[in-house]
Amino acid sequence: MASEVVKVDDKGRVLIPEDIRKKGGIEPGVQLQIVDLGKGVLVLRKLELPPREEILKICRETRHEVYKQKVEPWLKEVLKSRK
Repeated sequence: MASEVVKVDDKGRVLIPEDIRKKGGIEPGVQLQIVDLGKGVLVLRKLELPPREEILKICRETRHEVYKQKVEPWLKEVLKSRK
């Protein structure tokens, strides 16, 4: 497990050392979740979202399932207007 001492700047930012970023696959734009475990222990966790195509596939499948069900007419109109 890698461990280094870093400082917080006046804007609250922390620089993650390059070797740790590389090892963790942390590139510019990657989202991190910070968890406060209490007693001064903070954990950073890399958020890994599914690829965009996978999210779109889930949306299409969900919409298909909604149409298969007996959906109230007003909801169908709302869904149609979003196309």
